[in-house]
Amino acid sequence: MPDAWYQVRKKLKDIAHTLPEGVRGPFYNDEFGDTYGTIYAFTADGFSHAELKDAVDDVRQELLRIPSVAKVDLIGVQQEKVYIEISHRKLATLGIDPMIIAQTVREQNGMNPVGSIDTASDKIYLRVSGDLKSVEAIREIGITAKGRQFRLGDIARVYRDYAEPMTPKFRYMGEDAIGLAVAMTKGGDILALGEQLSSEIGRLSANLPVGIDVYQVSDQPREVKHSVHEFMTAFA
Repeated sequence: MPDAWYQVRKKLKDIAHTLPEGVRGPFYNDEFGDTYGTIYAFTADGFSHAELKDAVDDVRQELLRIPSVAKVDLIGVQQEKVYIEISHRKLATLGIDPMIIAQTVREQNGMNPVGSIDTASDKIYLRVSGDLKSVEAIREIGITAKGRQFRLGDIARVYRDYAEPMTPKFRYMGEDAIGLAVAMTKGGDILALGEQLSSEIGRLSANLPVGIDVYQVSDQPREVKHSVHEFMTAFA
């Protein structure tokens, strides 16, 4: 099976250059069969979705240190985007081609190669990264049209918001939340992992900001322990 998936990936890459310009991908997901035995829900009172994601991401990094943990994925995360909105009437009044705005922003945020350094064992490429580190930096971009200079923030509304359409949300007891799903390594001990996760989540949740709460949604170690107990009782 792994070799079959490798052949699929290879053949898709071979034809990727034939796709129309602007097509992104193809993207691959051959791990959809992974089982998440333990799932936690994180809710936030007084924090934005982005702030909650940062906190859950920190917990994820700590759980990945557990030897028998194979994967830890976030569920229900909403992607953020920066929107630039300007009315068609204002564009016509100022005589600005919207493509000029798009091109200027793209050039400001581009990453361009500036050269390379040859060493005895490798070649190191140097690249200049873009300057756009915040929404305010985008507002400060200068737009030149018909010999006139405009500040982007003066002619357009620039703001950060969540992407539309939304990705599937994760909710717990009617509240918006972010899920943290843990998958075990092949051949691992699910009961031992359950004890390790319980101890680690207890330690990490104590250090979370006040207002962020953790709840366990799925507890496979507990179910396995219960099933083993029932079997041993019946066997005895």
